[in-house]
Amino acid sequence: MSRTRTTGNPLYVTAHDDRGVAIQKVHTPRGERLRFEAPRLGETNHLDAVALESVTWQDAEEMADRARSVDADESIGSATDWNDGTSELMVANEYGQVVLEKEGDSGVHLTAPKLGYDITLGVDELEWLTVQDHETFTEFLEQPFGPGDEHDHH
Repeated sequence: MSRTRTTGNPLYVTAHDDRGVAIQKVHTPRGERLRFEAPRLGETNHLDAVALESVTWQDAEEMADRARSVDADESIGSATDWNDGTSELMVANEYGQVVLEKEGDSGVHLTAPKLGYDITLGVDELEWLTVQDHETFTEFLEQPFGPGDEHDHH
């Protein structure tokens, strides 16, 4: 019996070549997460608010470069059978909060309202998130409130 349960409708982000990522809120024994599922890669990752906040202060061009490293010579699945989902999701815990808003069909805008950071990611970057381990987000969190002192965090 799974101790993880989904809540609400998924947010679907698709590319024109049947690639896509489904993002859905889940509740786990360790708290609220967003599940990122990339059918083409056969990969799923559960990310909490703090991990996603750390994504919002990454450089968009660097994220695109990282996404190019995803190797998917063989497609495992596609996103062609997806129906309309939600256009917004939010994940929060006592340490962070992130709002995801769909940008057209092929992107999602992540905002960390408490920290004032945001980033827009396409299917490539979202697929990249599905194959990352804990170490990636640990590296992102070496600067726990984002890069530099550009924003007031009080």
